[in-house]
Formats: sequence, structure tokens, C-alpha cells
Amino acid sequence: MTPPAAPVADSHPSAELMAGYVDRQLPPAEQSAIEQHLLGCSQCRQEYGAVRRLVRTPVPAWGRWAGALATAALLTLVIWGSAGRSRDAVHVREPARDAASVPRLQEPRGTVLTARRLIWQPVPNALSYRLTVFDSVGRAVFESETPDTVEIVPDSVRFTPGQSYFWKVEAQAEWGRWAPSALTPFVVKPVP
Repeated sequence: MTPPAAPVADSHPSAELMAGYVDRQLPPAEQSAIEQHLLGCSQCRQEYGAVRRLVRTPVPAWGRWAGALATAALLTLVIWGSAGRSRDAVHVREPARDAASVPRLQEPRGTVLTARRLIWQPVPNALSYRLTVFDSVGRAVFESETPDTVEIVPDSVRFTPGQSYFWKVEAQAEWGRWAPSALTPFVVKPVP
């Protein structure tokens, strides 16, 4: 089977591409193109999160058939219900677990002009993300939990220019198990 073409920058990935992305079956260039799209498109991030949660939802032994039918119906609604999406049938399975999968922090890193957006790479099958920003003495100045891979820091949180801050993101791989990123420093550049 020929792999689907990479998504056009201004359009949303098709249901087939999104399924290939969730399944980690696309070539690296297409995986990267969809990751870049997800960074800028909250609608697709929400759909990606919904599909991931549906695929990972445990089904009790007594309800395997009912659970499978309900999951298939919900997956169909999520994929077919989005405007501008392909209406082709999609088969999605859970990718193999990778114990080394941890969030990769993208921004802010190093010296930055502003630190209003925190962005990290998605972790396959993560249920949610917990993030914390620390000041130079280790006090938490901002904490949040989200299913998304972008978090906007509220205006009430002020970063002092020239002061060092550190942040980390933990991905919830399953209930009670969190995979932490490395602690990443940043400094907001003083305005001359």
C-alpha cells in the first residue's frame, strides 16, 4: 500500500493521515509535518487527543464486545464529525509502548523575548500533561495540567527579565504513571 501524501500546510490532515500519525506508521517527514501542524492547530490537537484516549481506553473483560462497539462508534463520530475531514473508514490500533518516551520541550529554551507559550512535542499515547515552571530557587511559579501540547501562561504570572527559570512537563502514560521531561532553563531577555 502506498503511504498517504504529506498534508498541505494550510489544510488539516485527513483522517487516514491522522490515524497513521497516531499509529506511528508514517514516514518521519510526514510524522514531522503533522507534528508541526498540531503545534499551530488546536482543533487537530483536540481531535488527536480524543482519538488517543479512545484507542487507549481499557475495556473490562465482561464488556469487550460492547466496549469495542462503543469505541468504534465514538471513533467514527470523532473522525467523521470534523468538518473538512475525509470520510474514509479508518483502522487505528495502539502503538507499541516505548518506555523512553518523554516530552521534548520546544519553547521557551535559553534566552527568549517572551515566555507566554510553553510548547512541547506530543508523547505517543499520553493521556494528559502536567507542567511546572520554577524560579531560580526552585519555587513553582506556574503549574497546569492539560491534554494539549501547548499551554498559554496567564498574564498574572510575571517572569522577571534576566532571572533564570526552569520548566518541565510530565506525560501521563497511564493512570498513576508519569514520564517527566528534562528540566529546561530559560531567561527572559531584559528590554534595553
